[in-house]
Amino acid sequence: MANMIDNMNSYGTGWFKFNETSGNATDSKGTAVGTITGATRVIGWDGKGSALSFDGVDDFVTFNSSIAIPIGNKSIRLRVKSPTPPLNTHRMIFGNTRGVGFNGIRLGVRHTSGIPFLYLTDTSGAILDINFGTVNVCDNQWHDILITFDSSNIVKLYIDDLRNQITESTLLRPEGIASDNFEIGRRVVHNDSYFNFQIDELEIYNNVISVISDKALILHGGVYKYYTTSWQTIGATVTELDYKTKGMEDISSIPESAWSGLTGSVELTLWSDFQPKSEAQFNIETTPFTLADEFKGKEVKVLEYTDNPSQVESKVETEVEPYSIYDEFGDTMEVLYYTDDTAKTKADLEITANYSPLDELDEDFEVVTWSNAIDEVVQKSTPQLSTDVVQDGTVYATPLNLENVVKVK
Repeated sequence: MANMIDNMNSYGTGWFKFNETSGNATDSKGTAVGTITGATRVIGWDGKGSALSFDGVDDFVTFNSSIAIPIGNKSIRLRVKSPTPPLNTHRMIFGNTRGVGFNGIRLGVRHTSGIPFLYLTDTSGAILDINFGTVNVCDNQWHDILITFDSSNIVKLYIDDLRNQITESTLLRPEGIASDNFEIGRRVVHNDSYFNFQIDELEIYNNVISVISDKALILHGGVYKYYTTSWQTIGATVTELDYKTKGMEDISSIPESAWSGLTGSVELTLWSDFQPKSEAQFNIETTPFTLADEFKGKEVKVLEYTDNPSQVESKVETEVEPYSIYDEFGDTMEVLYYTDDTAKTKADLEITANYSPLDELDEDFEVVTWSNAIDEVVQKSTPQLSTDVVQDGTVYATPLNLENVVKVK
């Protein structure tokens, strides 16, 4: 399924995030403003943003318009959470119709069962009243609800996984010419049916939004594959049904050990029913990688072009990590020695390295000496690199990077 941002960018006409720190509820896509009475802000459905919470007694939000539901294809999506089902009467989530004989839409929950229902009315007196299957949304958990209307007057209701749907054909078309302003938390005009619940991310679209997640397959060695606990092979050709039933929604969960088992060319293929999608992005995390891993044991040639006729050579510099003989040989090694001297019974190995204790100091440093018996200061024209110099029975302590040599008795 296209993500919410893709859908909203392409089809969105209303988007109420309820993320305001205070004050009114505002429309991120339009100009609608909702005046909040009593409702408070709580942590949102994703644990990050905020949602609106209603006490079921007298909390509600009234908007400054009917919030027109688009003509023709349309979708309404929202998240709701309620602690317990209402006991005596149906309660309202939102709506812009007062009832029979008035054009509009209403979404509520049934008393006792906590099952959501959709209620449509028009000025002729017609009514559509359908339940969202048997799912109780009053279990103190967040539920994802989606309602779609298509141009063939087909209404579809989805809840949670957005795959299980209730389909209803209707001649009623809530085209946004509602008689009353849009409200959340109660039945409009009547000022009753207050609902104890939370609402977040109310989205309105002028199209039937995609309800099936994007699915990916791997094309490797001429055959399509998908991963469960190991690579599974489908075949050299696949159908749309293969993508829907076997495709992967999240390839980032595939372990690196599985990827390393695919040698040669590997292609990622994606299926999507989101029509505006023209490109896709995949993220695969691997262990740290260096050029040394790529070129190890191989001959590397660098080609350089120049239009300087006098140039006869080039210089290439590379940076490597600090290196020592232990990186090559480890802690132990054997040296084979040949000689034709029959009297020789052993040999000594001496390794000479260009090393100084100063090699252990990576950053800039200063050498500071102290004495309580300074006799004189001798000026030097250039810094000295020695540390202690003995001359005529006198020790000269020479600080590095300093111009002075201090004579110490």
